Amino acid sequence: MYLDQELLELSQDQIDTVFAGYYEENANGNFYEMKKVVLAKIDEKWKEVLSDCFDLYEQGKIYSYHPIPN
Repeated sequence: MYLDQELLELSQDQIDTVFAGYYEENANGNFYEMKKVVLAKIDEKWKEVLSDCFDLYEQGKIYSYHPIPN
């Protein structure tokens, strides 16, 4: 899913709803596919924290992590 001109004209809440709907399709199949791809390609130093983020999301908890680049 990409931000296109149509999405850019929506409010932030509307964009969030569109993205959440996309990743929840097919019993969260789009989410799990994205998770698999990201974890397979992410730099090893970020894998643990990103796995934690995915786990918390799956538990219904909100978690945001903003790493500071070295």
